[in-house]
Amino acid sequence: MTSPTLSIIVPSYNHCQYLCERLFSIYAQSCPDFELIILDDGSSDGSVDLIKELLKGKRYTFIVNTKNSGSPFSQWEKGLRLAKGKYVWIAESDDSCSPAFVSSILPYLENGTVALAYTRTSSIDKEGFKISDAFWPEQFNKFFFSETQIISSRRFLNVFLPARNCIPNVSSVIFSIEAVKWDAIKAAQLAARFKFVGDWIFWAYLLKAYKKEKILYLSSPLCLHRDHDSSTRVVLNRQAEGHRIRECSDAIHRILRLQGIYSPLTVLRALSFGWWNWLYEFYLSRYKPLTIELMAVYPLGGVHLFGFWIHGLRRLVKSC
Repeated sequence: MTSPTLSIIVPSYNHCQYLCERLFSIYAQSCPDFELIILDDGSSDGSVDLIKELLKGKRYTFIVNTKNSGSPFSQWEKGLRLAKGKYVWIAESDDSCSPAFVSSILPYLENGTVALAYTRTSSIDKEGFKISDAFWPEQFNKFFFSETQIISSRRFLNVFLPARNCIPNVSSVIFSIEAVKWDAIKAAQLAARFKFVGDWIFWAYLLKAYKKEKILYLSSPLCLHRDHDSSTRVVLNRQAEGHRIRECSDAIHRILRLQGIYSPLTVLRALSFGWWNWLYEFYLSRYKPLTIELMAVYPLGGVHLFGFWIHGLRRLVKSC
């Protein structure tokens, strides 16, 4: 039996109300040569029965956990181990996409132009109505993300990922796995240690494995991310938000270390141009620090937060 072109991995957990749209969006793609791997992580909302009903008569692999793993990235790892395709699409069960999603980016992978391709994402609400066209990476580089780009994976890793997660939605990505399968599995294992930034960590280590390969950013908004009460982007309690900020700080340090040296040039550029000011804004708006924590420049160890002050000083000097 020949291997499929595309492995579509659908991690699912208590997303019963979105499964019909998700699965319909997958079968609406013009890619007949794919395998479907669905991983239910102990859902209690009837998802398992619904999936079986929706896919009756179709070929697919269905793995059901009797107990929730506690991490979607553990499901990523399991799906990557099972995948037999040349390329992988991790299609989150609460997201959706345009029927043109796969056909718009798969040719770039097939002709060897790139090893990873992803599209712009728009946000939708629980009912599927568009909320916003705002795209998180534009806060770092609006010019770059305003049009379709091909860039080396090394440059993307060294310049874009230390600043923030510029691949913010896994459902918008299709990536080559043939030469880096075990690297991808190890990256997913590492990602599973994190609650909030696992995808950021995963992309960094995957791009490191790609070495001199290129990646594609397609500016057409072909992917739809679902914003709802269970999304990891929702503001939680102070304890959880403190955990989120510490993980963001840890992610930045890990990605800088991936560059072989601690990259003082990258750090100086980041501090000078205020790359990481968003983390300080997270700290103020999401965690709502106490006075004593403000004085300590929480979180400890996040030395890049000093960039907020250096950037402000730089602007002040320029205005004089």
